[in-house]
Amino acid sequence: MRIGVICEGQTDFIAIEKFLGAGLKRQDIDAVFIPIQPTPDNTSDGGWTRVFYWLENNPPASRVAAYFGGGLFAGGISAQKCDILIVQLDTDILGENSFESALRQKGITAQNPNTPVKRGQEIERILNKLCCIDNVTVVDQQKHVLAPTVEASETWCVAAFERMESNPEDLQGQALHDAFGSVLARSEGREVKMPYGKPNKQIQRRKVFCQKHANSRFIQSQSHHFNQLLERVVAAKNV
Repeated sequence: MRIGVICEGQTDFIAIEKFLGAGLKRQDIDAVFIPIQPTPDNTSDGGWTRVFYWLENNPPASRVAAYFGGGLFAGGISAQKCDILIVQLDTDILGENSFESALRQKGITAQNPNTPVKRGQEIERILNKLCCIDNVTVVDQQKHVLAPTVEASETWCVAAFERMESNPEDLQGQALHDAFGSVLARSEGREVKMPYGKPNKQIQRRKVFCQKHANSRFIQSQSHHFNQLLERVVAAKNV
């Protein structure tokens, strides 16, 4: 199964490739993940603006032709056919002024709900509009798998590390920074030193962590939105 990934940054792609790949493997599905956004050579921090930009520059007709129809566009990776496209955004951008302003320019009003399920639903609603899902056929709609990540892909790392007493998707802001920093340190055999700043985005460290914990069953039982993504990809395989 060939899965194209449009996501915020390199560490998000790593989390999707390692954790989702392992989840699919458990269901006897071999997946190849193709990094469409960001491209493999793009090592910048990325962010939601990159997903916006990619969707703007790849409207429904050209997107479907390039990735589902096998159409050849100039330049390497855009010529690769995919079975599905995953489009990912974190929910931690809800409530940010710059995000809301960018959406208003597109005629979209964003809400900022306070529960994990509703936050995931809000990002999914926004992704539906940004992807112009209504402008593609029903079959091609099913090949677009929307992936709201609550609150960020670091949440998956926390959920995969160990069984928790509380819902990891409830973690926001500093609480998530501390939880991720703690599990990263413990995974690497280092002393935990809180408080932590913004999550470390070093690509090699994230690859090592995600690969080490990819086969954890905790993530599937503790992250509703990871499990939702897994189920949607499995369903899309049969489209």
